Amino acid sequence: MSEPPASADGDGPPPRKENRLVYRDPNASVAASQRLEQDERHPVLIFGSSDSGKSTLIMSIVNAIEKSGDDGSVGVGLSFGNSFYAKRDAKAEIQRELARTFFEADSTNFILGREKLETTQVRFPFFIPLDLRIKGSKLKPVKIAIIDGRGEWYEPHKTGTIPFKELQDDVIEVLRNYARGISVICAAPFSLGDTDQDNVSNSDAGLWAALSKYQELRSNADDDALLFLLTKWDQKANPGKDPDFTRLNGGDVVEIANGRYERSWNFFRTVSVGADDWEKRCFMQYSSCKFIEGKPNIPTELQPDFIRYARTVTNWIYGNARRFEFTIGRQVTELPLNLFPDVVPRGTRMVSLSERFLRRVVR
Repeated sequence: MSEPPASADGDGPPPRKENRLVYRDPNASVAASQRLEQDERHPVLIFGSSDSGKSTLIMSIVNAIEKSGDDGSVGVGLSFGNSFYAKRDAKAEIQRELARTFFEADSTNFILGREKLETTQVRFPFFIPLDLRIKGSKLKPVKIAIIDGRGEWYEPHKTGTIPFKELQDDVIEVLRNYARGISVICAAPFSLGDTDQDNVSNSDAGLWAALSKYQELRSNADDDALLFLLTKWDQKANPGKDPDFTRLNGGDVVEIANGRYERSWNFFRTVSVGADDWEKRCFMQYSSCKFIEGKPNIPTELQPDFIRYARTVTNWIYGNARRFEFTIGRQVTELPLNLFPDVVPRGTRMVSLSERFLRRVVR
């Protein structure tokens, strides 16, 4: 109940101010969308089946950022975003430990290539908060949170009357309630095995279901951005030997995506993301690394090719996060729109992921 207003004519004693103590349950859960908005952090959702390359994608981005500046590129500092987990509850504590382990141990193992990478096995998704700051500047960091989780959540049921698995609660909550722009990456592996003949129909069906759920839950997608990523491209083009590994016509990507991921690709190219959708609906091929006996390996001579992929996707995420900052009225005009200019084709304002070509060939 609110207190009565003070008397306008000054009659009577002034109202007494009470010190009200509000009890807050330390174990109360904080909604993921609320955490993101309070921390002014841009969410990145990755849809993809088991072995689609979701975790290695994140690790390759960490690797590329950590190596920035060594080759004359912009130096970028990368740190774990502790502020995202400032408010703790039981679930957030578990997520924080998972994210810490991923950032410190798993990414290090990827960079050093000293252990085999296992598929992600967790009870629920976890947010990996990353702060990106341009080295040598006093500019504020751009903050993102990448959501990782089990690929099985994005696969159809093998038996039963319910065809598809439900998205996890945190993903549903963010899609429903996060008020600003979201980046969504569809990880579509070229192959799920050692040859290009391995079946990808489950991955295609899972991506289709995830995009369908995205469209159903996301009431306002005007500031969202979607990226269809044909991962594990090294299974199609041999790094260092096949020129298609790094120099590929957009039409070839479209042909492969349409042939292997007909359902999800067709959905992706038509799902609404508001105005200027050609700026926000992108696609490309991608390779995180080579694997030797299950261990990640990037030969020294091929580092630039692999890192270029990661920097391109990092630019895309960074640009989306910058749009998020504009929507809340922050004075961020001094920050560049692209983090790594060296991978931006000349004559383009945003990082080019074939959106102009997409306009011609997919509708």
